[in-house]
Amino acid sequence: MTAAVIDGPVITVDAIAFHPGRPHLLRHALEVTTNERIVLSVDYPFHRIDTNAIDTLLSTLPDPSGQEKVAHHHAATLFNLA
Repeated sequence: MTAAVIDGPVITVDAIAFHPGRPHLLRHALEVTTNERIVLSVDYPFHRIDTNAIDTLLSTLPDPSGQEKVAHHHAATLFNLA
């Protein structure tokens, strides 16, 4: 299997950003890069995140296409799943 090539660094937004009151962590990442460089990640099975927390975090992104990219597309590309 050939690894996907993503041009440039990628920032992962980890489970710590899902805790209530911490969507500012994603906003901080967006201050130094765009949603083209952010991948959503969790430490499964150690952190079990509910869908409301994920929705709250992703709502920090201004447009639905950016939300989809961070939630799915970038990881699928990175791991050659698309």
